[in-house]
Amino acid sequence: MNTVILPVTKSAYVSEYYPFKNFAFSEALFTGRFQKEGDIYRSLLWFDLSVLFQIIPLEWCIKSACLKINIVRNEVPAYKPVKLRIYALSEFWEERKVNWKNQPGTENEAEAEEEIASFFIGDKYIDITSLVTAWYQKTKENYGIVIKGEESCNSLLALAGSGFAKAHQKPALIVNYTQSIST
Repeated sequence: MNTVILPVTKSAYVSEYYPFKNFAFSEALFTGRFQKEGDIYRSLLWFDLSVLFQIIPLEWCIKSACLKINIVRNEVPAYKPVKLRIYALSEFWEERKVNWKNQPGTENEAEAEEEIASFFIGDKYIDITSLVTAWYQKTKENYGIVIKGEESCNSLLALAGSGFAKAHQKPALIVNYTQSIST
């Protein structure tokens, strides 16, 4: 099996509290609710998959694809873990212009979810194989993803963003691929 690691190409977060402010190129990406109702954050990511078409031979297939994120701040309550949910975006967005008021739409169903316990800091790997395969096979348009945290209670999470100093902590897409076996 072969592996390619794609760094995040576009990233930003949007804030309900600052509905017209753009937060591109940030050191951190926020998701979840911070201090009260009306204070929700969401993180948007886009990966350029063109390198996959250059690297993976047509007769080969994607075996797995994981979104790697690094949690650098965790305000999840001690009594209740929360779920991070990954949604496919359904519209184009501009990194330097996106904000809460013009954030792109999403698919109705989450592509994946990951439970986050209070006090957890570090890497999380979230399986989004079916979504990346659909993008690669061009059965779904690649507009990127949005990461939504818990939005009904205070439980803010910060992820290392594209402006984070340590490259190994920035979001990445890890794709494993192999030669297809004909039957």
